[in-house]
Amino acid sequence: MNIGRVLSRTSEYSSEYAGGIVAYLGGGAVRVSFSAGAVYGGTIAVGGVVGYLGANTGCYKNINTNWVAPSDPMSVPFTLTGAIVGQQVAAPSSVIDNYYDEQMCILPGIGSNPIPPSISGVAEGWPTIGMIGNNLLIAWPGTPPQLYPTLPPYHPIEFLAAAPIYLENNETLENVQTDFTVSNGIAFPPPIFPNPLNPYTYPYIWESVDGFVDIQPTSNNATINNTGGVLQQDTLKVTLDNEPLYEKLVPIWVIR
Repeated sequence: MNIGRVLSRTSEYSSEYAGGIVAYLGGGAVRVSFSAGAVYGGTIAVGGVVGYLGANTGCYKNINTNWVAPSDPMSVPFTLTGAIVGQQVAAPSSVIDNYYDEQMCILPGIGSNPIPPSISGVAEGWPTIGMIGNNLLIAWPGTPPQLYPTLPPYHPIEFLAAAPIYLENNETLENVQTDFTVSNGIAFPPPIFPNPLNPYTYPYIWESVDGFVDIQPTSNNATINNTGGVLQQDTLKVTLDNEPLYEKLVPIWVIR
């Protein structure tokens, strides 16, 4: 699981491959992983889950819910960039039952196979509302309501990774013009001897790193501040009230 930020670059050089879970997969398979952190890097291929998927490998039942971009945004036409896989070799490799939030990651599912952008049953993009709760029941059963998919046994990091941002009017995080809401957390019974009357509570704390978004902690309404009509990049940081060491970062571009 990835909840932070993957930076496959330095001021001196940039790696050829980057991935939210694996940068270069030359053997084996990636299964049932969750990439909730932004991924930057890769001059050849970058993917939300796997950057390069080699021969005799697989990518099965993985989720990506955050931003993916190459080291140099101007290199997008030349870098294979995908919400799930950046570059997939022709054969024999397989990509099955992977999903991504197409409002958070505005890319084809597989960078080396961009048409169609969303491939049903392979690397499938859904709006946020289609990714939460039991909407992916067949692939990810048991997900708590109003969260991205998670699987038991539950851990606080999973709940942090599963915190969605609800953009309005099918907007994407590349260009947000309408005030929106963020998840306010969850109360969930302990995984052992569950007692609904005494649940574990995981309240989220959201904040704007760059100050272009104002988030009210009581209502979880996010208001875009005046940007002078210019598209500005902000980063939303979410932590758990009772687990302050963990954090998730989501880049967002707003205008007002």
